[in-house]
Amino acid sequence: MSLMTDAFGLRDSPVYLMAKWGDNTQWRKVNLTTEINGKKMISKTITITKGKGNNTDKIYFGLYEVWNKKWKGGLKIHSVNLTET
Repeated sequence: MSLMTDAFGLRDSPVYLMAKWGDNTQWRKVNLTTEINGKKMISKTITITKGKGNNTDKIYFGLYEVWNKKWKGGLKIHSVNLTET
């Protein structure tokens, strides 16, 4: 991930990337804000466990920040690597 040159709102408060696999599982999150180094963000790993029940063929991603109620923009996700262990 990296921030585009016109990125805004991503330095003012915590921003979390979250993921979960299927239903009936917990979201796992990583704080992106602590990884900002200039305009580049260091790659982080989120380990998620496959859920039981419905939608185990789906992986859900979310991005949120709710504390300062301001719009965010300019986060670029270059790739997602999925490895089943």
